[in-house]
Amino acid sequence: MALRRFYALEAKLQKNPEIKKQYDDFLEEYEQLGHCVEVREMDDPVGLQKWYLPHHVVLRPSKSTTKCRVVFDGSAKIGGMSLNDAMMIGPTIQPDLLTIILKFRVFRYVLSADIAKMYRQVQKAKCHTPLQRIFYRKNPSDPLRVLELQTVTYTTASAPFLAIRALYQLAIDEEESHPGAAMLVKKMFYVNNVLFGGDDLEEVRKFQGK
Repeated sequence: MALRRFYALEAKLQKNPEIKKQYDDFLEEYEQLGHCVEVREMDDPVGLQKWYLPHHVVLRPSKSTTKCRVVFDGSAKIGGMSLNDAMMIGPTIQPDLLTIILKFRVFRYVLSADIAKMYRQVQKAKCHTPLQRIFYRKNPSDPLRVLELQTVTYTTASAPFLAIRALYQLAIDEEESHPGAAMLVKKMFYVNNVLFGGDDLEEVRKFQGK
C-alpha cells in the first residue's frame, strides 16, 4: 500500500517541477539533520516488526516560505489496521489553552515564542524506528530507497504526548538550575508555543533568548 501510494505521488510530482523540488528539499533536509536514515531491508533481523508509512504533499499557498509540506500518513490502514490504531495516545499534561491565555492577558509586558520542529527534536527509541519507514527516491530512474524516521513523527497518534512529555521531563531535570524556565514549561506552554510575561520589564527580558 505504501509503495503503491509512493508511485502515485511520484507520478503526480513529475507534473509539477516546482512542488517536486520543494518536496525533495524537505526530505533531503530531513535526512541531513539526522531525522531519518537510509536502511537496507536485507540487513533486517528475522522477525523485525516494521511499518511503512505512505506520505503525500500538502500545499500551503498562504505560506511565504515553504508552500509544500510532506505529511506522513499514520492513519493509513492495511488489513483494517493502521499504525495509529496500535498506539496509545497518552494523557493531557499541559494546562488548557484558555487558562494560559487568561494568565497572558493580565501581564503588563509579554513575550511569546515557539519551539521550531518540536516533534523532530525528540529521538525515538531504536526499537520503535522500524515502525516509521518510508519509500523515497529523487528521480524515477534512481533505485528505490527505504528511509527510517528517527524522531517523533507528526500525524502519528502518540506524537503530541511524546513531544510534550519530553519537554516536561526537561523542566523536571533542570528545575533546580533554571527554576524560572521550568515554571514556564510546566505552566505557560501549549504544545510548542509559550505565552508569558510580567509587570517588570527587566524581569521579563531575562527570559528573552539571547
